[in-house]
Amino acid sequence: MTSKPKNYDLDLGSWLGETIIDKYNSFLLELKIRITERNVEVEDMYSKIGKGYSMEQFEELKKKILKDEKDIETLNKLKEKYGKISANTYAKVLQITTISKDRIINPLGKRDPLSSISLPNELLDIIDQKIIELFTNKID
Repeated sequence: MTSKPKNYDLDLGSWLGETIIDKYNSFLLELKIRITERNVEVEDMYSKIGKGYSMEQFEELKKKILKDEKDIETLNKLKEKYGKISANTYAKVLQITTISKDRIINPLGKRDPLSSISLPNELLDIIDQKIIELFTNKID
């Protein structure tokens, strides 16, 4: 672990940053695969125009492509939101009694890496120990 910034009580390591990057990369890969499959589907449809494809099928494909475009937009927002994330995560345990709305980061939908993240028990135990140390003057 690297040295923690001034005014922070705990260095929780790189777990959060790595988790966010992994989830972002997973979403990116899934989107690239889906877009490639759509391109093949479009090429196949164009080669068979007038040979069995209905207007409804074209409209359905167009909806899928619009969803992909929306997902690309979401991905770009996520990249902007998390692009500057630090390699390490730090905690200000002394501020546990003050919750600033400015520090709350709301997920940008179900694809946002934060939407399904919770700290592992090992890190929660470290925070618990620091809370006990800071607020009860007891150290285990």
